[in-house]
Amino acid sequence: MKNKLINIIKLLVCMVVFFSIGDISKFILSIFNISVTNLNNKELVIYQFILSTVLFIIFMLMYFEDYKKDYKKLKKDFKNNISYIIKMFIILLIVKELAGFLSSALIVILKYDTSLLISENQKLIEEFVKDFPILMFISSGLLGPFYEEGLFRLGIKKVINNKYLFIVLSGTIFGLMHIFPLSDGIPYVVGFIQSITYVIIGLMFAYIYQKSDNIYISTGVHLLNNLISVLIMINLY
Repeated sequence: MKNKLINIIKLLVCMVVFFSIGDISKFILSIFNISVTNLNNKELVIYQFILSTVLFIIFMLMYFEDYKKDYKKLKKDFKNNISYIIKMFIILLIVKELAGFLSSALIVILKYDTSLLISENQKLIEEFVKDFPILMFISSGLLGPFYEEGLFRLGIKKVINNKYLFIVLSGTIFGLMHIFPLSDGIPYVVGFIQSITYVIIGLMFAYIYQKSDNIYISTGVHLLNNLISVLIMINLY
């Protein structure tokens, strides 16, 4: 019971930090008369890089013992674990394509502009990758998967024992937070369509973690997904 309470507190703290770090940092910057809205793209990328680093450090410290235990398990059967990560990544690519096709079909059926399929979050990432590939490669490709898996998989799993509820809750929260809150003028129905791919990806990551019981496995798949996405964006520009 004591461990359960500790895990709940840890999760709540991590959730608050994750979803409010932007507001906290803006308040700190305001003390020095600095407004985030006035930052140029380079300064914004550095700002996001710092936030990603802070989140990475906090979550690694919060769940240090779990990461340490899972690392030993990863090393014990390293070759097979790497093979499993690659296998699940390939499956993820297929699932992403199917989810993208479903989203496109819904946009067309509901007669919305197909350009709305790309979320504002994705557009911003693509713009930053174009101008600052190395920093984005580190923050989005390397750091992001670690703290996101630490929160949405490891943190939630330590609180929710039911595997089905864990997978659904973890995947749904992960997916929706990539889209919401919506930018002005974007209908909610479009937002939910945009979130389909992210939710399905989240469900996949949660399933992988549930099945492997090792945070490095789901993080490994997440890393491959993000790193390759960033590399593709770099090559496109």
